[in-house]
Amino acid sequence: MFSWLGIVIFLAALLHDGSMNTSSTKTLELHHGKTKIVSVRFTRDGGRLVSAGFDGTIAMWDSRSGKLIWKVDLDEGSKTESSHTISEILGMDLARDTGTVAVSYSRGHVVGDTLRGKDEYRIGLLDSLSGREGKVLAGHADQIGRIVFSPNGELLLSESADKTARLWNVQSGQQLLTIKLKEKGAAVASSPDGKRIAVATQPVWGLPPQPIVGLYDAQTGQLLREFARRKNLVTSLAFSADGQVLAIAGGDASGAQN
Repeated sequence: MFSWLGIVIFLAALLHDGSMNTSSTKTLELHHGKTKIVSVRFTRDGGRLVSAGFDGTIAMWDSRSGKLIWKVDLDEGSKTESSHTISEILGMDLARDTGTVAVSYSRGHVVGDTLRGKDEYRIGLLDSLSGREGKVLAGHADQIGRIVFSPNGELLLSESADKTARLWNVQSGQQLLTIKLKEKGAAVASSPDGKRIAVATQPVWGLPPQPIVGLYDAQTGQLLREFARRKNLVTSLAFSADGQVLAIAGGDASGAQN
């Protein structure tokens, strides 16, 4: 998750002058909102950029001109004179082949000035052309953090504070796998061929940390291997292009390749 508390996304665009055979850098400032930006993703051709804010808003931009294409508020349709919802986005990813935007968020219901009932934990699938939310993936019982599409965009992997990681079929909305974790989720990654998934965890408050990053079979959920976490927190996981190396980045400025 990005730690920015400002409201500006800085985008560097490379401009090519064919006659002079030179290039220059142009900086665009894209004003998303008043809270931190959770995640940003480019479309495959680099022509558009999607950003997600903690405040429950998602925006699509023209990355060359900086023009806002659309912006949606997950709570807009819930507002009445007496009640509304409050959504907080924690994760976002873009399926580059299918054009689907996925956001993980929690939603609370407010009646008058009072928060009523339990939070809902959801993954919304949005059309990248309109921003309209279509399917909602439900099943996690606590906050959902990082989410990541498989390379072909057909599957979505999520991790949660409910000590599970789950694999979803994007087209049907069906949950295909539930992987039980020893701690709450922290980061996820999918191998380039989509056959393996990696899940990092973070310590549960008050319990001793278990230094685990798990590598799993994406078809069966079988644990293939465990890697030592550098210290207490993994901020990101990434496979190499050939899928043979898994990079693990730590919030304590440590890292490893396995």
